[in-house]
Amino acid sequence: MLDFIGNYKKANKIRLYLAKRGTEKRNPTNGRIEKIVYEYAPKCDIHFDADVEEILDNQDRAEIAVSKEDLTDAYYKLSEQLGRKPTQEEINNKGEFRIAKYVSVFGSWIKFLREMGEFTEASYHYPQGVHLGHALYILKIMGENKRKGSLIDEKFVRMRGNLDDGRLGAYQRQTKYKLQGLMEMGLITDDRAFGPDEDYELSLTPAGKNLFDLLKPLINRMDLSFNAGSEGIPSWDMKLDPQEFNIQLWNFIKGDKQKRDFVMKILLDMHAVSQMLNYIYRVERKKEISKSAVYSGFFKAPFVQQYCDQNGIEIATEEGAKHRCPFLINILESMGIVSQTRNTIVVNKFLVSKQTLQLQTKESEGDIVNRINKFKIALEKVAEVFSGEEISLFREAFGKDFLTEKYYLKDFEILV
Repeated sequence: MLDFIGNYKKANKIRLYLAKRGTEKRNPTNGRIEKIVYEYAPKCDIHFDADVEEILDNQDRAEIAVSKEDLTDAYYKLSEQLGRKPTQEEINNKGEFRIAKYVSVFGSWIKFLREMGEFTEASYHYPQGVHLGHALYILKIMGENKRKGSLIDEKFVRMRGNLDDGRLGAYQRQTKYKLQGLMEMGLITDDRAFGPDEDYELSLTPAGKNLFDLLKPLINRMDLSFNAGSEGIPSWDMKLDPQEFNIQLWNFIKGDKQKRDFVMKILLDMHAVSQMLNYIYRVERKKEISKSAVYSGFFKAPFVQQYCDQNGIEIATEEGAKHRCPFLINILESMGIVSQTRNTIVVNKFLVSKQTLQLQTKESEGDIVNRINKFKIALEKVAEVFSGEEISLFREAFGKDFLTEKYYLKDFEILV
């Protein structure tokens, strides 16, 4: 009698113990072992339930030696099926191998993504130590083609490691964070698009050039000066308070809808900005929010965690969030969506946009735009415009009072 109940994780051994031999069955396309076929003694009649057989086969596969190439092939195969990078959950549920196998072979999931070239530094997606003053300064320098002798002089730009020692290296790292933020915003050329053997050339993108041209009157009259550095190295510490740049940008665009829509569309294209907007509307759901609540809760939001998982980003700790969230809040303030004090965020309006009105994962852009257009008359005729299902989805996302007189936000702005 063989009792496997006490160690069910090795239940697949029962077939090995009962069989004369096991033969490896390989996939004719990639040569990988797909299954072990067991041959029992002539007078030994063995029957397994189909579900049990599948469990035992899965246990066999888990024990078969898997190479890095096998895991890589399986990862890209699933990526092609999904049309994007898979999350860890999707790897476990739909992939050929589970995450544990990637961890055992590569050391960690992040190490696997690094080796595949699928990993990006968190500072691209969630910039740290950056504010709009830095972005406007870089736009000005790049737009006027005056890099030499500036804070982004060639000697200060090191996007791919090899930082210098001491104060110079620390400044190069800070400069890298500023530039990564503008890359993620789509304003300067993205070094991730260049191969390891290609020279990276820093320049404005078409969107960056258009934004510079639009903001040039504002940029030319702003104080974009910096406090003195030390040891002959400049400083990124600006003389104006970071919040002042948010206010000046909002005052410049708020009276001109065309300008406002153009700037807002560029800023909202940054995934982290739209995530912060949705975090405020979908998670916090109140007029006044403490910044400490945002720092502790933002990276715990399911849609933020899924994005980090999919992109191989190490989720920020609460302390790390204090350095990454302020930039996103500042951008929302520069669009008039929020105001802020030292410790709180006040939500001024609900922005009806593609970023906020995607209510389900698989929705076409046309469906979302159509939903946005309905808002032009929805606040007066909700029952006539939106279906019961849409209203239910709205209230699931934004709270039970959404589109009623009790909703905490009265001002709605539409951005198509």
